[in-house]
Amino acid sequence: RTEQMDGMYPPEVFEQYARMRSIQRDAVPQDLVGTVLYLCSTASDFVTGQAFIVDGGHIFD
Repeated sequence: RTEQMDGMYPPEVFEQYARMRSIQRDAVPQDLVGTVLYLCSTASDFVTGQAFIVDGGHIFD
């Protein structure tokens, strides 16, 4: 969730969406940092054709 999104919907919409995820809170840009650092590092040199889903567990619910 970013400042730009705050005015788009009432707070209740964000709260309801957060309850639908395994990690029950709003996502923040910092939640992507680990994945981005990994993909930009040499640790991911042998990774090809993968989809990294960073959604707080929403896909599992």
